[in-house]
Amino acid sequence: MSPLLDVPAQLALALSLAAASVEGAQPNLPPPIAQPSFTGHVDGALEGPLLFSERSWMRALHGVPDEAQKLGGRVFVTSGGRFYVPAPGAHQRMLVARNNAKIAAKIAQAAARENARRMQPLIGKPAVAADLLIAHVVDVSTAVALVSAVENTPDLALATAAPRLAAAFGIGADGTHQAMTVEQFYRLLIAKTAAPPRLVALSLKPRPRSENETAEQAARADRERVIAAWRARINAVPAAAATQ
Repeated sequence: MSPLLDVPAQLALALSLAAASVEGAQPNLPPPIAQPSFTGHVDGALEGPLLFSERSWMRALHGVPDEAQKLGGRVFVTSGGRFYVPAPGAHQRMLVARNNAKIAAKIAQAAARENARRMQPLIGKPAVAADLLIAHVVDVSTAVALVSAVENTPDLALATAAPRLAAAFGIGADGTHQAMTVEQFYRLLIAKTAAPPRLVALSLKPRPRSENETAEQAARADRERVIAAWRARINAVPAAAATQ
């Protein structure tokens, strides 16, 4: 099976923290999109401890301009979707930073928070870490398409529903896990991105306390956020047979 399914603990934690830090479902959300298509693919080799391709790294930095400036300059995007840095030599310096675990984790979590905010109105519910993994290594539209497929065609083989996504994760290659369904794949992603609740709780920054909120009330609210995020991850899909 693809190394993509060996999700580093640091990445699982960053995605879990991002999912837990985005507020719960908001009222009057637009309905989920009907049948999104799987158009994205893993673009280039994934490098560094947080599994960034060159494009996904530059895309993430484009979304956090303050952090990008610290690494060498602002990231721009052309009308054709290509990311670039005008400053001479800055592009290569930024790519090297993918290998710095501390920097990469910070960027990954910031990008995942933004992805979670973008996904919520499209899927009609808060994103979980499994969704954010697909958004991280592919893109948001593919993550949304996977959520839709889990809800609408859970028993369809992943290799049939999303050939490029299946290929990226080594599903169906040379007959390997050819029969894995969309739902089985999603449940596998949930298991692979599960960070221990206590680890999430220790790493999650407390919310700013309101004027009339006591320290105890603030701590309780933070605990409830973590528990809610953890339960959402466990209950993200209906009970199904164990992944083959």
